[in-house]
Amino acid sequence: MSCWRRLERMQEAEKRVFTVMMGGAVGAFHATGEAGRTVQDLVAEQLGMHSMLVPSRNARVFRAEYISNLCLLATTLHKIAEEVYQTSSEEFGEVSEAFTKGTVGSSTMPQKVNPKLAKGIIANAQKLYSVMTAALYVCPRPFEADSSAYFIFDASLQESIELMAEIILRAEELTRTLVINPERMHDNVMLTHGLINSEKIMMKLVDKLGKDPAHELVYNMAMRSTHEHLEYGEILSQDPVHGRKLHGAGDCGAAGSRCLYRPVRRIGR
Repeated sequence: MSCWRRLERMQEAEKRVFTVMMGGAVGAFHATGEAGRTVQDLVAEQLGMHSMLVPSRNARVFRAEYISNLCLLATTLHKIAEEVYQTSSEEFGEVSEAFTKGTVGSSTMPQKVNPKLAKGIIANAQKLYSVMTAALYVCPRPFEADSSAYFIFDASLQESIELMAEIILRAEELTRTLVINPERMHDNVMLTHGLINSEKIMMKLVDKLGKDPAHELVYNMAMRSTHEHLEYGEILSQDPVHGRKLHGAGDCGAAGSRCLYRPVRRIGR
């Protein structure tokens, strides 16, 4: 969903970013006179672009907006890469990048399988963010023909597009070939012994008890499970108030609270 929002933002910015300026050195249409605006509109139509509302060589914000939109798109793919980078570590082991026979992760640690695609996305995204900084510094430069601004923007646009292309290529390969370990995901989510589903349990009780009493009841049971190292499910089933109020609750049927703390029922399916 986040990617769609980023792409939507880029599409909405097209009318500001992809513009044609035919107003001459100072935007006054000195060469084309009264027909200047029409000429600019026709050129824009031929190029499939938009006619600049107020022709100005000094307008630079639209270039910065384009780079900014690339950066925002990169943040989404960067976030995916960070998630893969973290959850592919041995401590989590929930996902991993596709392994090709013969790939070497380390010259001294033969067992390593590095998340190379994720690392490439992270590195290129961080470099892209720094390009945005340079673009913002150039925007306020004065005068119509400040070539120092052109030098920076020309290089910034080229670099940002190249970096974004690298990010997209790696992200496509990463998401297409990602290996999922559902057993490890289940093991990790069960480390809380069902405590992660306390919100769902509390909200089921709200209909019967009200918000504050439901929160207090679930809070006390959760703290008992945490500090006494007891199974959350056992505490839920033993509590007389909780068990009675949730018997036959919602999608659990007669099982009541016994199924509410099972994470597999809370994954949006």
